[in-house]
Amino acid sequence: MAQRISELNDVERAWVDDNVAAARRYVEDAGVPVDGQPLDPANLDAAWSFWLDAWPAGEEDPNPVINALGMALGQYLVDRLGLDWKLVEDEDGTEVAIHGQPGDVLVFPPNLVAKRLKTREVDFFVPVAGEIEQRVAELRRG
Repeated sequence: MAQRISELNDVERAWVDDNVAAARRYVEDAGVPVDGQPLDPANLDAAWSFWLDAWPAGEEDPNPVINALGMALGQYLVDRLGLDWKLVEDEDGTEVAIHGQPGDVLVFPPNLVAKRLKTREVDFFVPVAGEIEQRVAELRRG
């Protein structure tokens, strides 16, 4: 099956929005005052580290945190880089991603977070966001 990229429907868009709102709660739980400001990668790093320190591995489903912080990272990149939320379907299944042109930029933010759970990697949101921003800027410059 070839990769197919499509628009989110209203339910999927609401799911993204709900996850970003949940990320705000995780950031606030970590003691980071956001005072109505948009979340940024530094906020997300703090929330992820706080959650990992408190997470009893194997006892609590990590997916709500992975999705929330991943979608918040995605929304940060959407807002800064003019990318769009999309639904991507291929032979491996269907996932929410951010997408843009030029260069057919395609990023799966929750997947970026999930990959770091096993190793319990911290302080990756800031450098990952920076790398993506740099790569998109390079593609746009041609």
